[in-house]
Amino acid sequence: VLKFPANFIRDSSGYISSKYPVTIILPSLFHRKEYVHSNTPCVNLYYPKDHDLTVIRGIEIIKEEIGSYFNNKLQNKNEVNNPNIAIFIGHGQREGDKFKGVSFGNDGLLLPFEFARVCLSEIVVLFVCHAGFSSNMLFNIDSFSIAKELISRGARHVIAPAWPLNIILIGPWIKTFIHQIEDGKSISESYFLANTKLKELFKIESAWAAMHHYQG
Repeated sequence: VLKFPANFIRDSSGYISSKYPVTIILPSLFHRKEYVHSNTPCVNLYYPKDHDLTVIRGIEIIKEEIGSYFNNKLQNKNEVNNPNIAIFIGHGQREGDKFKGVSFGNDGLLLPFEFARVCLSEIVVLFVCHAGFSSNMLFNIDSFSIAKELISRGARHVIAPAWPLNIILIGPWIKTFIHQIEDGKSISESYFLANTKLKELFKIESAWAAMHHYQG
């Protein structure tokens, strides 16, 4: 198991994640296979009821970029070609080598297993600082990993930043990700192209390599 972020794996020519999609596969009781989407995504946006100006601005950015995709009704809940995407924006807390949970303001901190019960979907995108963090304890039963908890409950894909995420990255990333899905790209390819878009705009690794992809 990796002891550093997967997107920082290098070969002789540089970061592998700058050339190919990098996906962290987690064990799951569900049978999974990657597939290509071709229909308009069904997107739902979630955030704590108690939120600060940073989260408010993040909500505005997401609505500006992909608001037309919100709450598109699935014609058939079992139709795999119309992905159900949950986006959550908020604040996360990390302590040492563990992600502690998601802040819900006056309602306190939701631990990963608690959060996974309230924000579960086929595809989950978390704009939550440290939510994509993984340590060498990732596969341990005591691991505090939101990705692990979501996938164990049935999510196919979880995408989240492994460290603090600057709010200016949200707009171009989510716009590219959703548009690529609509164009028929796989989730892995759409994720990679969204990171690539950030690399075009922001050369620093902590910007374009922040979002990590977990798959069950």
